[in-house]
Amino acid sequence: MTARPFSCQRRARLGWLLACLAACLSACTEGGSETGNPVVTQMELGLRSEDPEKIGVRSGSGGAVLEQAWLAFGELTLLRGDECAQLGEIDVFGPTAVAADLARGNTQITLEPATRSYCGLVLPLNQRSARADLPADAPAELAEHSIVLRGQRADGVRFELLHSEQDALELAGDGGDFAVGPQGPALLLSFDVAVWMDGVELDGAQIGDDGIIHIDVDSAANRPLLDAYEANLECSLELYADDDDDGQVGASDTRLAHCFDD
Repeated sequence: MTARPFSCQRRARLGWLLACLAACLSACTEGGSETGNPVVTQMELGLRSEDPEKIGVRSGSGGAVLEQAWLAFGELTLLRGDECAQLGEIDVFGPTAVAADLARGNTQITLEPATRSYCGLVLPLNQRSARADLPADAPAELAEHSIVLRGQRADGVRFELLHSEQDALELAGDGGDFAVGPQGPALLLSFDVAVWMDGVELDGAQIGDDGIIHIDVDSAANRPLLDAYEANLECSLELYADDDDDGQVGASDTRLAHCFDD
């Protein structure tokens, strides 16, 4: 067989293919591009108390202590552009994606958004969860409630709060859009439990025959405490950039988004 000369046209075609391959490998190595390719982004979901003398997480400073905070969530959705014009009216529900006791520590959420700016987010709370979607050690009540809180007052009397609503917690960007991308800091989505319990007067609550303060829709005497908690819920959640990379919200971290009703 007689070999044909390697023509200029074939060289050009090969050069074009090599250039495309290099571009593809570069995008895969970086995890995304500024033009909107999906990137893997880590977000941590957790609790904090800005008033530990009022209520602490796992330990306290003389006040109440929150020992368990089980929450069941659907899939988090980042919003961009005109989508934020619908804040206040967004319903994003689906199967339970995350169920965890946030009092034990932060829970990792892996997102694969496009690298771009976003104007807000929606985090759905799931009222009903299939038992198979819950951890083995989750309380049975979490199958029929989106939030189960357990703890004790300063005097040691125990309390249990059951939130039975299906909510979509909506956050809007602080002063505009916020960027999400592989080069930026990790994201912290944090509930302030001191805001949760603002106006929830445990000291005046009715104690059940079992020695526990039950705060739920079936406890008429303690229903005002549940109403106060539910009024506080959405604005207890904020999104921060973990600027100091310590996994906790601190004074040096930038707040990126807050509740839409704030």
